[in-house]
Formats: sequence, C-alpha cells, structure tokens
Amino acid sequence: MKAVHSLMFMGLAQALHQFSSNGVDYSIVMTQNGVEVPVTLGPALQMNSTGPVATFASRHRRNNVQSTGNWCGMSNTEPPSGTWKSVWGGWVVPQVSLRSDQTNADEPSIAQWVGIDGDGCNSGLIQGGTVSQINSNGAQENYAWWEFIPDALQSVSMTINTGDTIYGNVTMTSTTSGIVEVINANIGLAIVVTINSGSGTLCGASAEWVLEDLSCCGGLVPFAEFPSNSFFDPYSITTAGQQVSPVNADEVYLYQGGQYLCEASYNSATGDIDVVSTA
Repeated sequence: MKAVHSLMFMGLAQALHQFSSNGVDYSIVMTQNGVEVPVTLGPALQMNSTGPVATFASRHRRNNVQSTGNWCGMSNTEPPSGTWKSVWGGWVVPQVSLRSDQTNADEPSIAQWVGIDGDGCNSGLIQGGTVSQINSNGAQENYAWWEFIPDALQSVSMTINTGDTIYGNVTMTSTTSGIVEVINANIGLAIVVTINSGSGTLCGASAEWVLEDLSCCGGLVPFAEFPSNSFFDPYSITTAGQQVSPVNADEVYLYQGGQYLCEASYNSATGDIDVVSTA
C-alpha cells in the first residue's frame, strides 16, 4: 500500500460537504470550538477496516478472549437489553515506529477507532477514528476517517498531531444510517458525519474499541510498532437507554507471525481499556 498522503487530494472546501459513494449519502460538518469551518475531503483511501480476522494461537486463552490477526481492543456483544445504539471512547495519538523487519518503504500504520457492528453483524459496520502511518520519508502522518461498510473508508483533512487527545462517538440511527463524530480535544476541532441510505444493514449487535492493523490489496497493511496506551472513558448505550462500561466485554488480542503483538484488557481501577504492545 502507498502512503495515505499520496492518495489524498485537496477538494473544494465547503462549510457543509455532501456527497454519495457506492449508494451511501454523506453530509459532513466541521467545527472549530463550536463554529463551523470549511471541510476539505480526500478520496476513499486504498485501505479499509474489516471485522476481526480469527487466527489460531497456540497459547491458551480465557473464554472471553478472541485471538485475531488484525484487532486489539475490546468488543461488547451482549447488550443488557435491546441492541447497541451508540459507543464512545477517547485515545491519545501515539508515536508509531518501525518494527525490526520493516523499513520506511513499508509505510506501516495503525488505526484507532470506536464502532458498532464490527463483531457479530455480517451485514454492516459503522466506525470512526484516526490512522497513524510512517511515510516513505520516515515521518509520521495522522488522519481522521470514518467508514460505513461495505462502502470504503473515507478520510477528511483534519489536523491530528501526534500526542493529541481524540474522542470518537458513533451512533446508529437506523439499520441503514448513523452519525460518526471525531473530536480533537487539543484544538477544539471536530467533524460530524451524518450517514444515510447505506447499502449495508446494521444490527446493533456489538460495540467496539479497537486498535487495528488495516487491510489493503487482499492482505494486511504492515503493522507499525506503538507504545502501550488506552481507550479512556469507554462506554456504550443501548436502545433502552442503558449506559454500559466494557467491564464484561470480550478482550481481543492481535496475533501475527507466531506471536502476540498486542493485548487488551479492562482496567477496573481506572475504567479504561489498556492496550499493551507485547512484542
């Protein structure tokens, strides 16, 4: 995969940007400290988020732990009543680095996001977050994005600096519509993406907080090294209005090349989801 920056273009900036892609209608508003500002978009990027890719791991795990080739985080597939309606969480954009077998030409990356229906609904997924990638010159670049599967991942030109605190909020408004909000708390910048008429069908079956190795071109993007971090203030809300922490959610570990590269767990002392680099 080529670097994200090489795929972006500067479109016509508007206060409200509306467009359609693969049968999905979008409207995007960007605000700076509550005041609307112009929105500039890039095209659909040549990488995508997917559901968890199950993988065989030789090390025994507890029943509430999934081993996957691309996800690290937590997934709550058991709403106490009704289905999931929204999910919220925050994270800090980390300084990523090369693994021992990587070079700048590999352009490795990670994605951090919150979403609904990535785990347990095979007909749709709505999510939003950030991507951090090392480009071919060795510099890190960070991007805000959202996705309504089966449509492609979409990016927006939004200032995201390494070390910034980001919040994600995803709401399912119907089986074919929803709202994605990505907030940069450091500079008061936010995008609100309203999604209508999607070709996918949401179920409200799962709420997720995930650090992911994205996919491209029939395989996984090279997975960057990252410092251990967390999703803070994580919660999800059901259609019955119940706000739930991820204390009983499944832990999801990322396993590649015969070893765990990332493990996640709920920290009962802080209420956060700890995401630990283990390689």
